[in-house]
Amino acid sequence: MATATTVSTSTPTPTPTPARIPAIGRLAFLRWPLMDYRTSVDLTEPNEGLTGHIGNAKYSLRLQRYWWAARAIQDGAREAARQGREYVVVDLGCERGWMKRFTEGEEGAPTNISWIGLDGNLDHPSLEASKYDESHACDFLKTLPVDDNTADAVVCLHVFEHLKDVEGPAREVARILKPGGVFLAGTPVGPTPIAKVRTRQLIERDRQGRNRHWGHVRKFCPASWRTLCQRAGLDIEMMTGSHAIRQTKSPLENFGWWIRLNQLWGALFPSLGQEVYLAARKPAEGEPIDNPGPMARFWGYADWALPLAAVVVLMIVPLLIVLD
Repeated sequence: MATATTVSTSTPTPTPTPARIPAIGRLAFLRWPLMDYRTSVDLTEPNEGLTGHIGNAKYSLRLQRYWWAARAIQDGAREAARQGREYVVVDLGCERGWMKRFTEGEEGAPTNISWIGLDGNLDHPSLEASKYDESHACDFLKTLPVDDNTADAVVCLHVFEHLKDVEGPAREVARILKPGGVFLAGTPVGPTPIAKVRTRQLIERDRQGRNRHWGHVRKFCPASWRTLCQRAGLDIEMMTGSHAIRQTKSPLENFGWWIRLNQLWGALFPSLGQEVYLAARKPAEGEPIDNPGPMARFWGYADWALPLAAVVVLMIVPLLIVLD
């Protein structure tokens, strides 16, 4: 079982090596190779395996959350290796340790990654088998047991939708990132009006004590992620949805073109992508937070305008067919 240790926050923090790692564009997935999970990931676990999510399919849209984050981490680690240094990853919500397995499972994967796992419970049977370099039990709503300017990347998948306070944890992420480091996050997503209504429903259900343990307490939309990251001092450089249609173990998940079509849908319609993935950068020292440029403003409008246009088209086309 992983051992929880305590990191003193009173020790002087050394000046970090600048984290000059590649930017991650909105369409980065087009240059990232797909991963055959059957051969690239260690599926052996003490109690439960990944095979239940994969079935007989080469790829899995359900597991794409690990694929995209693994590819982003691998890019950063290879750049760090060219600089002759290790690449430090903090896995915020490490749970089973799957993130580490997906990143290191393939032949030729970077070997210069140092992993720090943080979770409220370190007793999951498969976490020990994942062999993190450090593991710390912690409360995500309090100060994280990691020193300032430690991480080249903080990865946090499907955690923030469970937190009653998200601004404090977001500031903690920014604190432990090195200047130039990247925050890789993923949550369920919906269009802004739906996300706001659903969040109010979840908050009220939680207030009444009807929410299950570690259940969802909020629904994100692209705009809420932009606001959260900006307040924490992070620049979003990529935001994309996951997929349009997902059926676990579907035969279609054997075909790369099906996965790419779903990824393209997610990039065009992040709020309709079921899940949203984002990369947010901590500015280098002396570098201001970017003001949204023309493309950022375009995508900001597109996040609600394109889904609206898609809905209108879906309503008009059947009508035209009937009237023809």
